[in-house]
Amino acid sequence: MLAQTDNGHSYQGRRSTLLSGLNSLFISRIVLPDYEFMRNYKAMAPLKDVQRMFPSGTLDQMRRHGSELGMTGRHVDEGLRVLSKMI
Repeated sequence: MLAQTDNGHSYQGRRSTLLSGLNSLFISRIVLPDYEFMRNYKAMAPLKDVQRMFPSGTLDQMRRHGSELGMTGRHVDEGLRVLSKMI
């Protein structure tokens, strides 16, 4: 789809616009993707938006708890991404 449309914008610009639109549809719950789609979806913006919707302090508490369990920062972040995709 991105390769077929060229109105003078770069590939990255078209991709960014497309992902922004998808993000809006997901967050607004207009489009409800299945788990298989979300598992393979690599864009970070929707996940960050979901995390901003968590109650205040929840992310910090989850990060602290992961650290207390001996998880690396990378593993904590991966866990938060999984939770965000599930939500």
